[in-house]
Amino acid sequence: MEEQLVDFSFVYDMAEGDKTYIYELLSLFLKTLSEGMVKLESIIKSEEDYEAIRFQAHFLKSSAKVVKVKGMFDGFLELEALAREHMSRERMLLILADLLQIFESAKPELEAEVQKNQI
Repeated sequence: MEEQLVDFSFVYDMAEGDKTYIYELLSLFLKTLSEGMVKLESIIKSEEDYEAIRFQAHFLKSSAKVVKVKGMFDGFLELEALAREHMSRERMLLILADLLQIFESAKPELEAEVQKNQI
């Protein structure tokens, strides 16, 4: 059996059947990740500010802890650690590329779940 890309179990457990809560949480997640990934990409590609990279990766990691998209939490965790240690920007770019691909792959499933819970 193939592992699912997005695990909504924590969201549904927290919501206790409240479709409005699920809708709002998933909508916020999509908005946060869409905007946050653009910002993270910009910071990694154009700045030497490791603290800004660490902060943005930490911020996105927090969201990825609630809505579990396979590989995203670990990717943000690794980016955060690399930035903390002022490590390889090349490695950061590889991780970023993986995260962007994962997010694009997960978007249809996330959007479908938002629609399913819209009242």
